[in-house]
Amino acid sequence: MSDARIGERVLLPCWRMGYLVHVEPDGRKIFRDDESNLVCEHGERASTIHSFLYQEKLAKQNGLPMPARSSVCTCQTTEGLHKTSLAEHDANFPPAPPVSIFEHLNALEHADRQCFKGREAVRIPFTRSEYTTFITKDGRLVCKHGRARNTLLWDGKQTRKYGKAPLAACGCKACSIPKRIGHNAMKLGACGDRRLTKNQNTRV
Repeated sequence: MSDARIGERVLLPCWRMGYLVHVEPDGRKIFRDDESNLVCEHGERASTIHSFLYQEKLAKQNGLPMPARSSVCTCQTTEGLHKTSLAEHDANFPPAPPVSIFEHLNALEHADRQCFKGREAVRIPFTRSEYTTFITKDGRLVCKHGRARNTLLWDGKQTRKYGKAPLAACGCKACSIPKRIGHNAMKLGACGDRRLTKNQNTRV
């Protein structure tokens, strides 16, 4: 999100939509989500980050391995997420929420567009390498080879079970979609009624 501008709405790595409202002196960006909560540049709220930090502190005190976060968030502070007023930045915001994630991403000037089995698709900006994910116009999440996310999850399950990937596997992996309140309201495609909730799965 390094190139986001004040007031610009973006899809954050934790799959929350948010618009940039403030930049801290150290360069950390503060966003406001569609429920008017302040979130970090990954899309996590202060309460979630506090929970991560508390669990990590306990592990360190007890000499235990550092617990894995159920998020791509790496924040070590919640500074900036407790501001009670950012009115100077909110005067003309928020913009109207997009009808769907596909329409939001497809409207971006430098969107990475592809076509899979006759379906228009656009890449989820924060996905990379073997986790590269596209969303189709009808709301399907697919890899760069056009294979469905549920198929990739099955590939991963078979690999863990048998120690080797299925013959049809393409090498791609399903991107993580953490369970978050509000995801049920996020419409994926421009047509159809697929919602993000149906794709939530923390084990990939």
